[in-house]
Amino acid sequence: MLFDIVILLENHVKNMRNVKRRKRGSLLVEEAILIGVAAIVLVILLTMLTKILGIVKGTLNTTNQSLEQFIVNVLKELDKIGAALGLPTPTNSTG
Repeated sequence: MLFDIVILLENHVKNMRNVKRRKRGSLLVEEAILIGVAAIVLVILLTMLTKILGIVKGTLNTTNQSLEQFIVNVLKELDKIGAALGLPTPTNSTG
């Protein structure tokens, strides 16, 4: 979709070049259109990048939570094994 818009505007600019320039401001109009297209493309790319980074952040948060739960479960199981073997249980240092 983005590429179609760029191609359409590029063809429009080419058509503007082929038409005899009767007005002085036609160059300014052409440059303004190109600047507008560049701004639109920049906004679209930044929006896409923001969404991608949001997805990556969510994935990292989910992975972090899963890893934390896994480590807690492993430590609980090790405590159970230690208790079954008669080893002293570790004390909680956080209070």
